[in-house]
Amino acid sequence: MRFFVFSFVLIGVGVAGAQASRSAEEYVRLAMLKDQFVTYSCIRTLHRWDDDECIRVRRDQASSGANKITVLSPLSKQGRIIVDDGRQWTSYDPDRQLVVLQESPVSKVSRAEIEARFEILKRNYNLRKEGEDRVAGRVAVRIALEPRAEDLVFARRYWIDVEKFVLLRVEWTDPSGRSRIVSDTLSISFPESLPAETFQTKFLGKPETIRVQAPKRMSRVEEVSKAVGFEVIVPQKMPAGLAFTGADVVYGRRSVMAALRFTDGATNVTIYQGKGDGNDAPWRFPPGGKSLKVGSVYLAVDGDLPPSGKEAVFQALKQAVSQVIGAPVEIEDRHEDCDRKGIRFEPVTDRARLTRDERTIFAPCA
Repeated sequence: MRFFVFSFVLIGVGVAGAQASRSAEEYVRLAMLKDQFVTYSCIRTLHRWDDDECIRVRRDQASSGANKITVLSPLSKQGRIIVDDGRQWTSYDPDRQLVVLQESPVSKVSRAEIEARFEILKRNYNLRKEGEDRVAGRVAVRIALEPRAEDLVFARRYWIDVEKFVLLRVEWTDPSGRSRIVSDTLSISFPESLPAETFQTKFLGKPETIRVQAPKRMSRVEEVSKAVGFEVIVPQKMPAGLAFTGADVVYGRRSVMAALRFTDGATNVTIYQGKGDGNDAPWRFPPGGKSLKVGSVYLAVDGDLPPSGKEAVFQALKQAVSQVIGAPVEIEDRHEDCDRKGIRFEPVTDRARLTRDERTIFAPCA
């Protein structure tokens, strides 16, 4: 009995020692690799950067990557469900009686891609351990991500569970020094498994069902150009260390668009390019609030960037378009609440991002 207790103490000391010796880089890398494949159930609050709305959600996740997000509040969004069972991504809005189905993106990001993304992150951020806190009753190491392009992107803090490597809290700080907790875990449990019915979807009444095709990754930009019917422009000089990671063809209800993916390791940026219909743009509200127009082709920038960063990327895109095609027309667009006017046809497909929940829930419609 004494031997058993002594062995247990030694194991505990060993685990604590391993935690203490891990660097900030190791914690972030492990979170990128493991966070999405740990079985847990939690309650989280999500805050959009640019307004005061707070959304409370329940997230259930299996080690396979299957996950379910249920909106608990506010009342205007209560009951919305997003389920990804590894085969199919399903979004259900009970107020609009609308179900959107799409192929699951769970299995589409490889370990090699996540490792490559981590290397990009190390080039663009200084990572620093600040200490430990308790978040949702769990011990979490607090990691500061200090960007080298400090005037263009958010500085971040991640609170990472020291045992499970799940991201428990995320804070963004803009170039002016303003900070906000954008994701915060209130409670969390780690069962060995979740009931199979967790990821089964049940709907009230007979909602309208829309099936949309998943974004299709192309190996070459030329293939994307052929699919969308015009020359797709890839800026060669992007600010803030943003690296090109791939090009997708995105299929919407009204149009087919090119989506060029960029990341600095933590920040995610997409440049959308699509043909308009007459004088109508291919989107109801352009990502980023404004767009470029060359002939019948519209271009826009979306990403988790402060205004200075969005403008820098927008100007890089504008310069690239001018060099390849000709001077584009810049269009300012009025922000409208599009929540009841349409749907965003592209769920989050970048499984390597660490702040994926808030983008999924807050995503604007297409």
